[in-house]
Formats: sequence, C-alpha cells, structure tokens
Amino acid sequence: MIIARRELSRVRMCMALLMLLPGLSSGHSPHHVITDVAATASDDGTDGDIYIVVTDQLFRSSDGGAVWKNLISGLTNRFSLTSVVLSPGYAADSTAFVASEGDGIFVSQNRGDSWETLNAGLDQLDIGVLSISPDFVADGRLLAASTSGGVWRR
Repeated sequence: MIIARRELSRVRMCMALLMLLPGLSSGHSPHHVITDVAATASDDGTDGDIYIVVTDQLFRSSDGGAVWKNLISGLTNRFSLTSVVLSPGYAADSTAFVASEGDGIFVSQNRGDSWETLNAGLDQLDIGVLSISPDFVADGRLLAASTSGGVWRR
C-alpha cells in the first residue's frame, strides 16, 4: 500500500522527518531541505520504505527512519532533485522514480539500489513534479511536469 502525500500535509510530513533525521537536521539547517517524500507501508504492519529528496540527494529508510541510506548508484544528477514517486505495486515491483531540475527522470526497479535515466521522449529535462497513475502496474502511466510548463506522459 502506498501512503499518498494527500493524506498528510507536506509540512507535517517534513516536520516529522526532521525529528527522525538528527544527522541531517541539526547543525545543518537550512542547508539540508527536504523537498519531497514518498512512503510505503507493508500489509503485515512492519515498516515500509520512506524516500526523501534532500536538495540534490535521495535517501531511503526501511526501518521507520532509524537508519537512512544515501541512494547514489546510477543517480548521475548534476542538478537538484525535485520529486520522488513510487509504483502502487512497489511491494512487488520495487519501482521508484525521481526527477531533477535539469537531468530529467531516473527510474529504479530495485528499491533505489541502482538507477537509470528515463529521458526518451522528454522535450525538457527540467522536471519539477512527477505523478504516477494509481493503475501504474496495468497502464504504466507516469506524468512529469517541467519547471517551464511542459507536460510529458509515458
């Protein structure tokens, strides 16, 4: 099950994460700004994965925020990361997408352990927001909005 960002305000989510990230939030604020969050919850009640975009880095926690892994393998972004979304079938397909303000879109199909670019057909690489279809597993739909106003649909 995916926890939709609509369910909690972005401010409440970011404040909760700041309490979980003492290494990122204390002594470094405002340099480390959380700009996006995506999370899963398991059906058996155990901790799911939490992804956070922190400026130009992406982190994942699989234990409720106790430990964070910087996901860098294949993320060749030179610009800030802007958005992260997870497949509604994440528990089975382990698919995550992250966008950048100048590098386009990256996709991982192994819980963020490695990444590849997904820029075929993109007219602009300055992606501000990603959105994924609730039926992604069946329809494969991913939407990307550029910071200059263009929209791309896969």
